[in-house]
Amino acid sequence: MNKRQVTKTSPKGTGVPGLKRVVNDVVLKHWNVVQWAVTVIELGAGTLVIAGLASRLGAVIDLGQQLFLALVYVSSNRWLFEQPHEYVPLMVLALVPAGRAWGLDALIVGASQRLRRWPF
Repeated sequence: MNKRQVTKTSPKGTGVPGLKRVVNDVVLKHWNVVQWAVTVIELGAGTLVIAGLASRLGAVIDLGQQLFLALVYVSSNRWLFEQPHEYVPLMVLALVPAGRAWGLDALIVGASQRLRRWPF
């Protein structure tokens, strides 16, 4: 259970309604499955970004995980100011067509101009 209390005045676990239930009853209770799902999502999204294949989609997928983690940290008074380095670059990659120079997105967009939209 996520009942860690950082200081005597901070909440135990998270203070966001509904988030405590998701963290305790879904993520932590089924961690033996969730840990592998997180690993597959991180590796898959990272592979998309590195290969430049639907790189904006890969960035958005990973951004979802990072923002969820940031919400858990902020709501439980365990925020680290260094953590924006994890999600700010993903926000930029989600907005900017990143794989158009050296990535596989360049081949896809070059073959069909209809695919110049997001996520390519």
